[in-house]
Amino acid sequence: MAMRAEDVRGGTSSGTVSPSAFAMPEGMAMRYDMPDPALSDYLTGYAIYASSHRTPMLNWYLPAPAMISVLVDAGPLTVSIGNHRFGPLDRASFYGPTSRAFRTETHGGIAVGIGLSALGWSRLTARSAGDFHNRVAPLSGALGPELSARLIEGLDALDDDMMIKPLLDQVFGGLFDQPHPREDLMGRSPR
Repeated sequence: MAMRAEDVRGGTSSGTVSPSAFAMPEGMAMRYDMPDPALSDYLTGYAIYASSHRTPMLNWYLPAPAMISVLVDAGPLTVSIGNHRFGPLDRASFYGPTSRAFRTETHGGIAVGIGLSALGWSRLTARSAGDFHNRVAPLSGALGPELSARLIEGLDALDDDMMIKPLLDQVFGGLFDQPHPREDLMGRSPR
């Protein structure tokens, strides 16, 4: 049985944060996990938000680095960055780096956010992150259909939000093995 928004308990697997830090209103839950240490140079974190309420909800976010978003059991999602509106979004989307606050309109369900560092982006693709600046695009077009399918199929197969971190660690394991030739310009020398 696939995971539903009502089933998400929230929290973290770190063991160092009090469960009270994840207290949410009735029908809502959030979870935040750090990627496996072997992936921490490339992925900034896994943020999961769930709402069993299907009425439209507006949320504002501060400018952020690049991110992958995957929707599970979710209603339509739209994103507004300045005067540009994106959506309804595909189940798996890529949010380029933003230089301004942006707004989302959700209709319940589960959103899984996967933060990408500059180094992570450079090792996933030769495309310029500038091509996606202040834009949202289907993940299949930005980083390829295989990654998009693996994320959607993997998340659809889960029935426990505690299994999201292990799944994401497994999906991304090995994807960052090819160094970018100019990593020294990104504040870190190649391994």
